[in-house]
Amino acid sequence: MPEGLTVDGDLNLRGCTALTELPTGLTVDGLLDLNHCTALIALPDGLRVGGALELRGCTSLTSLPKRLHADGNLTLNRCTALTTLPDGLRVRGALFIKGCNALAALPKGLRVSSHLYLREPTTITALPDDIDVGLRIDLESLFIDVIPQSGETCIVVRDCGIPATARTLAVGRRLGDMIDHWVLSWNGIGEKIITSIRDANPGEVEFYLNS
Repeated sequence: MPEGLTVDGDLNLRGCTALTELPTGLTVDGLLDLNHCTALIALPDGLRVGGALELRGCTSLTSLPKRLHADGNLTLNRCTALTTLPDGLRVRGALFIKGCNALAALPKGLRVSSHLYLREPTTITALPDDIDVGLRIDLESLFIDVIPQSGETCIVVRDCGIPATARTLAVGRRLGDMIDHWVLSWNGIGEKIITSIRDANPGEVEFYLNS
């Protein structure tokens, strides 16, 4: 493919196992599907994607470019060689990170307009203080929702270990006293006071916190 190429619409390169790089200045107006491009080492700086950027199973990809621009979801599932993401990364849809076992940390200044999904074992054990997620941070065992109408924070815990008979005693206590999870160190959420507890979907319990 020539440098400076603009693709009007989607570009599907799924399963191109011999593809090692993309041309500099590539612009794709729609979806860019690079799923299972197992030889792809890097993406070009300044890559612009008007839709979703799909990178499932890109097992040779070690990093993303600093000036990556994608207007849709960014999917990084099973990118097992991925070690870093660029500071200031902005995702205008949802960011999916699943099974990226070499990724040790999320970047400073990360902006995700929709959902941030961190699934299956990773070495990530903290969130940057300046991370900005528009709707939800979704982990294996719990997710964090911010409710714009009230300014409350809602923590939904899956397979909650607190017996139903003891939940009323948790109201008025620090969340960190009731739940032990690394994500609660982010922005002092673990220090917030539980204002109410409700049963949610089967196996889930909602903890509402003071603003």
